[in-house]
Amino acid sequence: IEEGMYNENYNSYVNPDKKVLIEDFTGHKCPNCPNAARELEAIHDIYGDQIIGMAIHVSSFAKPTPNPFTYDFRTNWGDDWDEFYGISLAGLPRGMINRTGFGDDSHKLGKDEWGTVVANELKKQIDFKISISSNPADSTISIASVVQNNINSEYNLVVCLTESNIINWQKDGQLNVEDYVHNHVLRTVL
Repeated sequence: IEEGMYNENYNSYVNPDKKVLIEDFTGHKCPNCPNAARELEAIHDIYGDQIIGMAIHVSSFAKPTPNPFTYDFRTNWGDDWDEFYGISLAGLPRGMINRTGFGDDSHKLGKDEWGTVVANELKKQIDFKISISSNPADSTISIASVVQNNINSEYNLVVCLTESNIINWQKDGQLNVEDYVHNHVLRTVL
């Protein structure tokens, strides 16, 4: 047995080197989207830093309107990804896990599907080891990657910056919550 963690909740092996990206397509006017954010946090609570969450505000649910939803969380990258992957067409909240299933349209996952897909992704071997370091003295970021498996495809490295602890309005069910904490919000792509 490889070195790893056995998780009773999913009754499966967890590769300790594996990271999983959960892209949560959301909007501050989406009444069901806070439930998806809570699901992402619950998954993160189980697996810790192996989970990378990113909230991507898209569609009419993210478009600012007069009071109280004046803040604009949207980005051009999020809009482009939403259009390319067709996520909001399936209704929000939706998410993608490591962008798997794109070829057969199974990438448009409801929040209740995330846990199972994450558990399966965490069993897989890694294709790349990626290390990121920063030097605050000169404001540089260095990224290095090392191929771990035989791969026969082309890959792109996409670096996304997110911001957490943004206090702003959010529709949550029937409530308009003034001091909702927005976490891992996509801000820019390098």
